[in-house]
Amino acid sequence: MENKFLYGKRILITRSYYQAKELSDLIKNYGGVPIELPSIKIIPPSDWKDLDSALHNIKDYDYLIFTSVNGVKHFFLRFKKMGGKIIDLKDLKVIAIGPKTAEAITSRGLTVSLMPQEYKAEGIIALFSKGEIEGKKLLLPRSKIARKILPEKIKEYGGSIDVVEAYQTVASFESRKEIVSLLENKEIDIIVFTSSSTVKNFAKILEPYGKFDLLEDLTIACIGPITAGTVREYGLKVEIIPEKYTIKALVKALVEYYQS
Repeated sequence: MENKFLYGKRILITRSYYQAKELSDLIKNYGGVPIELPSIKIIPPSDWKDLDSALHNIKDYDYLIFTSVNGVKHFFLRFKKMGGKIIDLKDLKVIAIGPKTAEAITSRGLTVSLMPQEYKAEGIIALFSKGEIEGKKLLLPRSKIARKILPEKIKEYGGSIDVVEAYQTVASFESRKEIVSLLENKEIDIIVFTSSSTVKNFAKILEPYGKFDLLEDLTIACIGPITAGTVREYGLKVEIIPEKYTIKALVKALVEYYQS
């Protein structure tokens, strides 16, 4: 039982299946029971037009910004399909929002030029001075629905930015009945949200049942303050937010919460 501070805790993971493994494995290491029932799924963009146009003109950009692993994955899938080569990106300054995103970039043979200390949009903004990107052209491939603060600040600083849809995050309803059953029977101790989209789409899953109040008695953990803010919009209390906005830090925060 040594170091099994999550022993027996049933922890609902709401992120997509293909991204859940690291979180599940870490939870198991501390004796917890991960339950993977995603509230989201990742699908292609509604239209490839904007991304394709950006890829055709990729050498016109000065910066390429990635704010998620999903953005990296779907950008490169389309880039490769269109016959793009890594050498075509060699003159770009590449920005990764955090270490996992950076790892996804470097694993594809591209160098990360910049990464903020704080792994959110505001951290990327802090990398620039007002004059530094004036007249520069930036490309931001991301999901259809995302915060506006980054492109707005880039424009305020005199940069030109193309925000293109590389993928969509939509609600996954396949596990709806199982999720509701687990909540109604009080078989969940902790629920983990790793993005605002996991929160919003979880709400969509529960909406027809009017069961969102079932979360009130659970321990809610969020990967960072933006996600936590989304949870609070639904009138719920967030118990756990790590100092660093990573999966490892999130599990560490869970352990420390129960350890104390």
